[in-house]
Amino acid sequence: MKDHAMVLTTGIIMGIFLFLLLVSGCMSQQPGDNSIQPTPAVTTTPTVTQAMITSEPVVNNPSTGFVKHEGTNLKKLTLTVNSADRYKTLPGWSNQEGTAIAIINVSITNNLATDYRLSREYIPIRTERDNALEHGGDRTSPDIARNFLRFPLTIGPDETKTGSIVYIVNTGRRTNNLVLTDSDSVTISSVDLNQIFQYH
Repeated sequence: MKDHAMVLTTGIIMGIFLFLLLVSGCMSQQPGDNSIQPTPAVTTTPTVTQAMITSEPVVNNPSTGFVKHEGTNLKKLTLTVNSADRYKTLPGWSNQEGTAIAIINVSITNNLATDYRLSREYIPIRTERDNALEHGGDRTSPDIARNFLRFPLTIGPDETKTGSIVYIVNTGRRTNNLVLTDSDSVTISSVDLNQIFQYH
């Protein structure tokens, strides 16, 4: 009985061995066979380029802890130029030849939580050759001064002050930038007045 089981087991093992040998022989290319074997299909993933990426609006997602901040202004002050006019002269003014009067209407917003004191030196018109400082306020007659912002200008927290600032500028300058700086002379904002000026 044991001999019979041993013969049966040996026969099964031999059968499996022959079967594997036969299958592997069929799968391999025979010597001298120059026929082209089929190449398995390769699936490639397209490379993602910037042009293929569409921007989706980012939304607040409490589950990830990400919050989108919109309209956050990290500057101390925000400067907006509403209008800019240049005059050869104006009634009540006696500006010298080679100069003009620039009246710039601005809105200045204090983004801090405390008052901000803005001196005239912090908002000049900068050219390629010189700086023109504010020339209104207490440097003119009361009749003229009441039309302009008076410096030093104190702006409360989250407050916006709008008004006109007057400058005596030298004519013939190619660069005319209204520059807002802080007390450390760091430029906060710069506006190219040449794009805005209306000449009278």
